[in-house]
Amino acid sequence: MTTDEGGFITVTTSTGLQVKAIPAPKPRALSDALEEGEVSLGKSGDVLMVPKDQAQDATTVAIFEPAIITAPKGMKPGMYLLDETEHDELGMVVYPDGTAQIMRPTFISPVTFQELVETGYEPQAIIFNADGTFTVLINDKFYIVKPLFGIKIRKLAVGETVPNIKIRGVLLIYTALMDDNEQRLKKRQTRDGTDVVDIKAMILSECSNFGCCKGMCITEFGCNDMAQPDKNDCKNNCHNACQAEF
Repeated sequence: MTTDEGGFITVTTSTGLQVKAIPAPKPRALSDALEEGEVSLGKSGDVLMVPKDQAQDATTVAIFEPAIITAPKGMKPGMYLLDETEHDELGMVVYPDGTAQIMRPTFISPVTFQELVETGYEPQAIIFNADGTFTVLINDKFYIVKPLFGIKIRKLAVGETVPNIKIRGVLLIYTALMDDNEQRLKKRQTRDGTDVVDIKAMILSECSNFGCCKGMCITEFGCNDMAQPDKNDCKNNCHNACQAEF
């Protein structure tokens, strides 16, 4: 076994065939943990989870770590969004059998997102990573596109073309159809083909990676304080993008 450039485990068979191991949750147990909510598995490891009550604040797309762990003592079955650390958002699903899996936010249909970036921005390289992020090389500069938890499900607007990408400063919004038959492997709810999902992401450049905009400057509720306020240009860009969205 080896690890590819995106961090996915690759298994090489005796005949030389390389197979990428895509992490996945326990589908039936995950639906039970969400109280019979909607679970849709993507071919790239992306998992759409919609609670039974359709609560927007608990609806998300995530990629799971492969390890099945013992759930923390006292945690009931369900989906939990854990405390953020710097740029990282973590979640955990606790299954009815007392086991659990860690998850991180990602995009629905990562292949579609990658194709959009390749067509619209002509990067030198783009890699989908096992932690749900994308590494993009444009004009010899590296960027990390880091999706956030908390997505918006809505109807396709009149005249709207999907999938699409909008960039506002350090905020990226990726919009795609929820019911993509080519990318989805399992659906627990039938949709009429007009449901789309908006997923926000942070674009972390060399500047933000070295602390210029350290921390999550954009959240579902507004702006957090910027670290290193002497870095005014980057701080203001971060703040302005946040204000424009919220």
